[in-house]
Amino acid sequence: MADLWAFAVDGETLDWLSVSQTRDMTERLFPRVGEHFYSERAYSLLTLIEDNSSCPHDMLFPACNRLLYERAGTRIIQTAGTIC
Repeated sequence: MADLWAFAVDGETLDWLSVSQTRDMTERLFPRVGEHFYSERAYSLLTLIEDNSSCPHDMLFPACNRLLYERAGTRIIQTAGTIC
């Protein structure tokens, strides 16, 4: 399990990865190779260029939230001072 974060800074303007914008722009719940991940302002931030995972990527489950994962019965892992 991992969270994906992306930021873009242009002068004074900060923009960030938006899963909801990405789902809306691609009209998909699960990303495919070649598709983009979009920012809050609907700009392309990242492109999925390769996928060697044997599992689908969940674009619905929220970013790292310890209590939510514990309620779902997921094992919690602590690394680098972060719990997830």
